[in-house]
Amino acid sequence: MPGFVAAQLVGGAVAILVIRTLYPDLMPAEQPRWFSSDRSYQAFSSGRRHDDRVSAASLLVYVASAVLLAWGAAHLPPTRAVTDGFGNISQDNRRILVMEWIAEGITHMSIAVLVILMTAIEGSGDSASQLVYRVTAVVLVVLAALTTVTGARTPVVWFRVCPFVLTGTAALLLLASLL
Repeated sequence: MPGFVAAQLVGGAVAILVIRTLYPDLMPAEQPRWFSSDRSYQAFSSGRRHDDRVSAASLLVYVASAVLLAWGAAHLPPTRAVTDGFGNISQDNRRILVMEWIAEGITHMSIAVLVILMTAIEGSGDSASQLVYRVTAVVLVVLAALTTVTGARTPVVWFRVCPFVLTGTAALLLLASLL
């Protein structure tokens, strides 16, 4: 249950960030104290840097991030059922399995949040954002390959779907980095 609550909090924070990026006039007129006066606030206060339209690259990034965030959050609630599915295993093995299962979900959500923050603050056309998209795509393809040679060989349907989800989001991010 705490993992589900954490996933909801992260999802809510990301939703607020996306809304503030897409609709900058909803922001308060004065600058909050916790923002510095450097250019990072500019991205929030003036919307996107070049115009008021959402670029195709930004849209691809936000869709990929939403899928990745949802996929990561979906890992957390069934943790107990997954560990119970392994039957009678030692307490140490159970702890390692729980740790790895939760770490996978947190990794997906963290990558999604990083990509969303880069896009919201720097814009999708920024070279740093494009580098983050490309590195993230490589990480997702490596995770997809790992899942393909391990978990996807089991009869569990979600393990078989996972490489497609990760590769699909990687493709969207790579495409966004090229636009």
